[in-house]
Amino acid sequence: MPRPDLGAAAVFWAAAAVGIRPRGNPRRRPADAVSLSALVAAVAGEIRAATVGEFWVWIAGACAAALWATRSAVVTLAQRRLLQDTPTTRLRSAAQGFVEISGTARLFEGEPVLAPLTQRRCCWYRYRIDQRSEHTWKTVDEGTSEAIFRLEDGDGHCAVDPDGATVTPSVCQVWYGALPYPSHPPRPSGFEVWFAGGAYRYREERIDVGSELCAVGYLRTHGGAGPGLAEADAAQILREWKTDRAGLLARYDADKNGEIDAHEWERARTDAQALTSASLGGTGMPLAIDLLSRSPLAGQPFLLAAGNQDALERGQTRRMLLAFGAVMALAASLYWALAVRF
Repeated sequence: MPRPDLGAAAVFWAAAAVGIRPRGNPRRRPADAVSLSALVAAVAGEIRAATVGEFWVWIAGACAAALWATRSAVVTLAQRRLLQDTPTTRLRSAAQGFVEISGTARLFEGEPVLAPLTQRRCCWYRYRIDQRSEHTWKTVDEGTSEAIFRLEDGDGHCAVDPDGATVTPSVCQVWYGALPYPSHPPRPSGFEVWFAGGAYRYREERIDVGSELCAVGYLRTHGGAGPGLAEADAAQILREWKTDRAGLLARYDADKNGEIDAHEWERARTDAQALTSASLGGTGMPLAIDLLSRSPLAGQPFLLAAGNQDALERGQTRRMLLAFGAVMALAASLYWALAVRF
C-alpha cells in the first residue's frame, strides 16, 4: 500500500476550500470508497488541467487564506499571553481600564431577553437559520443579541455591553425542521440533530441566566453618587453612545436604514434608563455604574466565555493551535501544488 502524502492531503482540503472539485459526478462513487491516494490524484489532475489563470486564482486564494490564518494565529497568541498576565479582579477593587472578571451572568429588571428560536430567557444569544440547497447550506437568517446584562461576582456587579465581544456560549443547540422558523425547541434526546431530515437547520447559542462567566474587557464608570438625578445619568450614557455612531447604529438600527428613528431611539433610552435604575442605592440617589465593554485601545481583546478562567484560556489555546495548524496545512498545500504544476 503506498504511503500517504501528507502534503497532498493538505492541499486537497485547501483546494476544496477555494473551489477545486474533482471532475465527474461525485454521487457515482461513495465517499468512503475513495482512497486518499485517489483523492490526491484527482486534485493533482485538476491542478495540471487548469488554465494558467485558474491556477493562479487558486494559488492567490490559498495565499490569502494562509495570510488570514497567520494573522489569526499571531493575534490569538498575543491575546493568550495578555490573558496570562492579567489577574482576575474583584469588582469592589477593580481599577478602570483593561480587566478580567469572573462571576455569574444575570438579567437587569424589566423586559427579559428571549432567544428567538427557543424562546428561552437568557443573557445573550446568537442564532442562525440555514436552508438546504443542492450541495450545501445557505444562511437565510441570523442575529446576535446586543442587550446589556449584569455580571455579579459576590462583591459587586457591573453592566456588560456585549457588542463586539468574542463569545463562548454556555449552550449551543443544533436541530432541523421543515419550516423557515422552528415550530418547537430541540428534543432533549438530540434525535433530530443526528437522524431527522428537513430543509432547514437551526443553530442557537446562549449564555443562560445564572451561568458562570469569565469576562475580559474595558471597565469604565459612568456617573457617581451625588445630588444628580437618574435622568441626568441616563442622558450622559446616551450622549456617550451617540459619540460612537457606528456602534449606536449596529445596536439599535433595527431596519438597517442608516438612521435611528423615534422607536429605535426609545429603545436606546430604555436601555440607558435600565442601566441607571439598576445602580440606584437605598437613598434613591444614582450610584456609579460600572460598564464592561469593548476597549477603545487596539490590541486589547473583548472576550465573554462561559466558565472560569481556565476554560477561557483553554479556548484561546485551542483557537491558537487550530490557526497554526491551518497555516502549516496551507503552506504544505501551496508547496505541493507548485511542485505538481511545475
